[in-house]
Amino acid sequence: MNMPFTPRNVVKYVVKTAVYLKATSLLEDAMVDYTRFEEDDIIVKIAPKVAAWYISDKLQPVTDKAVDLTADFIVDHREARKANKNKTEE
Repeated sequence: MNMPFTPRNVVKYVVKTAVYLKATSLLEDAMVDYTRFEEDDIIVKIAPKVAAWYISDKLQPVTDKAVDLTADFIVDHREARKANKNKTEE
């Protein structure tokens, strides 16, 4: 799945990575705080990463839609501001 290298797609990738990192952090903390496992255990190092990878994959349609809506909102407002600026100049 090769997506074109556009600012919108870069933001989508960054948001997906942010979700992955936050989920990993929360899951590691939960495993250490509420189970018998310690931070050094291999299960604490691997399991949260796998679960966070799954979570970020499942949330990708939602985060992609949010990025698209935000980008469209920004583009619309830029065009409206540019049109308004051109009207005042004339």
